[in-house]
Amino acid sequence: MKKTKGPAIIALAVSITFALAACGAGGSPAGPKSSPTSSGPAASEKTETAGTSAPPPAKTITPPETQGALSSLPNGGQWLYALKHESTRPVGETTAVLEGDASGTLYANSTSQFMGCEGTADETRYQLDGAFSILKAQVGLRTGTPAGIKAIVDVYVDDALISRLQIDSDGGAPLQVVLTGGQRLTFSVSKGTGECSYSEQGYLVFGDAQVS
Repeated sequence: MKKTKGPAIIALAVSITFALAACGAGGSPAGPKSSPTSSGPAASEKTETAGTSAPPPAKTITPPETQGALSSLPNGGQWLYALKHESTRPVGETTAVLEGDASGTLYANSTSQFMGCEGTADETRYQLDGAFSILKAQVGLRTGTPAGIKAIVDVYVDDALISRLQIDSDGGAPLQVVLTGGQRLTFSVSKGTGECSYSEQGYLVFGDAQVS
């Protein structure tokens, strides 16, 4: 009986030792089952690879606006500065960005206007001869006008006061005036507040002003 049990006990010990050795090689925390990313690239590496092989579409960048909404003339229209006129001080064609206009719109076909900084209103009278039905403009102060300036603009068709605007450095205000049958368009502009300094052009601008 002793000779029969001895080999069996030895065989069992050898079998247990072999099983423990196999478990240590393939079942540790560093093995492939507990670390599935060890056999391939990390998640961040996959993202970079995808970004390289299929780049996102380029963004479309819209350039800043460079002209006003009235930058073209309708059939039969004219820019305000092109009309025959009489003025207390020279007015005429100008290009301007309006003070306070966050969009930076460039009004390329504008008409300048002085504003009576000495205490007497400046006036400009344009000849219409009954040929036009409407005036459109964006009225404001040109960039660089001294801080605190405010203009008061009275608009007449023939001898009738049509509109009064108070203009300061807030980007300007739209102006539309019905001209049907009118013979003259007159602007009388005075300084409401602020201190002027020397300028070769009037502070006030009729941005892209046109008649049609």
